Amino acid sequence: LCGHPMIEHVYRRAAEAQYALGESYRDGMSVTADLVTAYAWFAVAAANGNQSGTQALNAIAPKMTIQQIADGQQRALALSARYVPTASIRAGTR
Repeated sequence: LCGHPMIEHVYRRAAEAQYALGESYRDGMSVTADLVTAYAWFAVAAANGNQSGTQALNAIAPKMTIQQIADGQQRALALSARYVPTASIRAGTR
């Protein structure tokens, strides 16, 4: 990401937290279950290098409609403006 070991650590930890948010929305833990929001957070985590985020995108995409995926991608783009330093959002597979 940025080359400095401390910055790399911060981004890695942020990606783990973003993945955990995706899990919370996917499973309805302390929040109302919402696959679109889960998809968005998994996409942000994946864009920050979290492999589990990529795997989660691929796992939930088949359970979503094309419109839900498009909405999740739009939400992820909005979130990425704040939470992804230089990476682009990658779409999950359908």
